[in-house]
Amino acid sequence: MSEKTEKPMGLPPYYWAKPPVKARPPTRGFVNRQQKQFYLIRVGFALAKIAAAAALVLLIVSRF
Repeated sequence: MSEKTEKPMGLPPYYWAKPPVKARPPTRGFVNRQQKQFYLIRVGFALAKIAAAAALVLLIVSRF
């Protein structure tokens, strides 16, 4: 009887041949003009919501 070579348990030897991908930090600034416009519109709507809430509070407080 010939002895069979047993495969080692665990990960195959070629598993870590390539180093793992490193996480890239987020880019600073905007990638393109459309992204900048979208951000400005989002900020504008958020400010409008705050201004509307403040105006509503002023209307309610000034009635009493």
